[in-house]
Amino acid sequence: MRLNAGNTDVENKIIADFSKWQFAVGDGKETNISPSSESGELLIKIPNQYIVHTSGDPIQKFFEVTYPNFLYNIFSHEYLRSRAILIPTNIVVDEINTTILEKIPGTVYTYLSQDSIDNVGDDDNDFRSVFPVEYLNSINMPCIPKHELKLKVRVVVMLMRNLNQIMGLCNGTRMIVKSYRKNNIECEILCGSHVGTKHLIPRIEMIPSDTNWPFEFKRVQFPI
Repeated sequence: MRLNAGNTDVENKIIADFSKWQFAVGDGKETNISPSSESGELLIKIPNQYIVHTSGDPIQKFFEVTYPNFLYNIFSHEYLRSRAILIPTNIVVDEINTTILEKIPGTVYTYLSQDSIDNVGDDDNDFRSVFPVEYLNSINMPCIPKHELKLKVRVVVMLMRNLNQIMGLCNGTRMIVKSYRKNNIECEILCGSHVGTKHLIPRIEMIPSDTNWPFEFKRVQFPI
């Protein structure tokens, strides 16, 4: 995600300085880098101005800093498209998503996936007894959506598959939910050359790659 220009000269300078610091870290030119005495890995000292300090709930604080005056701006697509919380790992993704979902007024709609295994040959019954559907539902991998998908109107989502590149429905496309039905979700694209266009997102079959399982795991869910 690229850093955009700010609204004032002060904001522009803050963004420019942060960008320079990121490049310095990436190029190995940052001076505040030292090896850890325990693990031997490199430790990077983050400048104080780039750290969000809080004595309470860190996720709530991070949300407030990233989305100031959230309820006042929730109907502004420019406000929603101009900010995002980027997470390096999936450890706290669910907590952040739950926090934001709770802030959005409206009713929660829950979609459950259909999970199954395939290509198990003569051991079909054995595999299905060892790996019941409850276990398949619990599988959580970054390359496929979760079994339980909770949505509200106006929540921002991101596509996880290329559905139609010509229409802008690509992996990574950010959209906002406009309405939901049993078998499709109406979304409006927030960014890019197709911004403002609306599309019906269907459930699709997704198969995770690079697994060591002795079977093929399939999940039918909305790719968001």
